Amino acid sequence: MSHKPLTSSEIASLWTSYLQNTMSKCVLEYFLSFVQDPDIIPCIEQIHGLSASNVNEIKNKLVSENIPVPVGFSEHDVNVSAKKMFSDTFCLMYINQMAKVGIIGYGVFQAMVARMDLSQFFSLALKNISDLHNQANELMLEKGLLIRPPMVPTQDSVEFIKSNKYFSGFNPFSEERPLNVIEISHLYENIQNYLLGMMLCIGFSQSARSQTVRDYLFRGSEISNKHIQIFGKLLIESGIQVPMSWDAQTMKSREAPFSDKLMMFHIDLLVASSIGNYAAASAASMRNDISLTYGRLSAEVAKYAKDGAKIMVENRWLEEPPQSANREEIKSRK
Repeated sequence: MSHKPLTSSEIASLWTSYLQNTMSKCVLEYFLSFVQDPDIIPCIEQIHGLSASNVNEIKNKLVSENIPVPVGFSEHDVNVSAKKMFSDTFCLMYINQMAKVGIIGYGVFQAMVARMDLSQFFSLALKNISDLHNQANELMLEKGLLIRPPMVPTQDSVEFIKSNKYFSGFNPFSEERPLNVIEISHLYENIQNYLLGMMLCIGFSQSARSQTVRDYLFRGSEISNKHIQIFGKLLIESGIQVPMSWDAQTMKSREAPFSDKLMMFHIDLLVASSIGNYAAASAASMRNDISLTYGRLSAEVAKYAKDGAKIMVENRWLEEPPQSANREEIKSRK
């Protein structure tokens, strides 16, 4: 029995996943070229194997449906002989954080597809990346590297909101409330995300070949640091300790391990993820000042993403997704 033709959502899921997995495969190949920690190497090998397997399976599905396979990223976008740019600890942190991005992405893809073979593919991909995230968490915990979310005292009983003041901002000179656990969790996660983004931008900016790309990536590190400080201030105002930065390093090597195209795509992926995270955090935060902060910062990130897209278009690095038929063009051919 033949499969039904792919829907637009199914093509989009496969197309996007192919680009992301080819990028991931290149990054992990570079990590494997220098990581020496015997505990971390198997973790990298495992996710590299998953990425390679996903790339092959998606390619086969696209070819079988007569859909052009994206260019994505290949051995031309990675230099495994480049000097070490990141510490072994950073690589483990990277896997942990990017696994979270993968969990969200595969969850969305799995929910978007209807065909059973694709549903099974993305369900398995989601399970594999979830298992890997748990594995990375356990390893970080064993090594004393896992930054746990802030602890708060628990209440003795269930409480209900008694006043609309609950939705107003924090004021130390009034009875307005501190942060609740939902707001804390989103602030913490966004700090973690931007720590990764800041360290990647620092490493990428010092090795990019194009001055325009270097400037863009350096600007990204400044935006990341700015947002970390804003979120940290919100935590401190409620007497919550700001998560400590990772015990990870970016080396001083200026030898590029990746193409400028890959580095720009990678940062674009993180930017898109952060915009989604901000939208979710804004919707979940019940204090108006926090929601407004997320909205303001999201606009800044969106502007940064737009500027990055312009650079990628100018350099012919941005692949065009499959699209619907141009009806006006079809009419003009009659």
